[in-house]
Amino acid sequence: MTKIIVLRGNVGSGKSTIAKDLFEKLGGEKKVLIVSHDDLNRKVLPYFDHEINAPHVRNIISEIMQVAQKIDWQYIIFDGIWRWWYYD
Repeated sequence: MTKIIVLRGNVGSGKSTIAKDLFEKLGGEKKVLIVSHDDLNRKVLPYFDHEINAPHVRNIISEIMQVAQKIDWQYIIFDGIWRWWYYD
């Protein structure tokens, strides 16, 4: 079963540094996927960080989790601000 780690906090608080350290300690690219809020915001959805896109973001996260289980990633690390509307 894939374990989910959420690193959530303010800009510059060290989330990405911790994510990279965990990535290495937990087995690297064959076992761990890092999902960066910044990457999704810049590359996947325009206005990703806006409440109007929350349903789309939830769908993307759900699909990532399903794929991770199918290909047997042991960990997914979600790294970013992850505002409250992603969780409702």
